[in-house]
Amino acid sequence: MQKISNILFIAVVLIFFVSCGSVDKDAKEAARFAKESVEHSKKHDLDAAADAFAKSQEIIASYREKPETAEFDSLFATYLVEDITTEEK
Repeated sequence: MQKISNILFIAVVLIFFVSCGSVDKDAKEAARFAKESVEHSKKHDLDAAADAFAKSQEIIASYREKPETAEFDSLFATYLVEDITTEEK
């Protein structure tokens, strides 16, 4: 019985870590698309800007009303700011 309990615990921990990596990856990708949208807008390429913006919004919308919403929002804001501050240097 103890062995099954340990295996279940390990499985739950692994699932948690896999899902956390996905939130991080998605937040980074959404920030990248948001940044691309701004860059396309600066070049007056509004179709490409709209496409990039839509991709970013699609990822963001997938995290609404989920337990990971706060984590996603925090990571997204961090990656968006990192992109901006990196360009300024």
